[in-house]
Amino acid sequence: MSEKAEIIKLKPSDVEHVEKIRMQLDSGRQILVHSSEKEELIEIAAPEGEIIMKVRMTDDGPVISVSGAHLELKSTETIALEAKKIKIKAKEKVVVESNGGS
Repeated sequence: MSEKAEIIKLKPSDVEHVEKIRMQLDSGRQILVHSSEKEELIEIAAPEGEIIMKVRMTDDGPVISVSGAHLELKSTETIALEAKKIKIKAKEKVVVESNGGS
């Protein structure tokens, strides 16, 4: 049975005065929340302190960064990539497979 996460509601006036909120998880990981006039930032840090995931909310839109040994995206339907530019770079090998048509 899963437990529900506690929701913390902050008023805009409260957020302006908070530079960083830090939540320690049982695993040793930490969730850090930063707020400034230009952006809001949510980070997840490994027990050693390395930032492994970052979500920045900027005036230009959200930016998501993930670092780790593996990154998996799974969908029962569609994964769509749409951008002005798409860059894929592999140090060793690229494999594209399809069980259906192109």
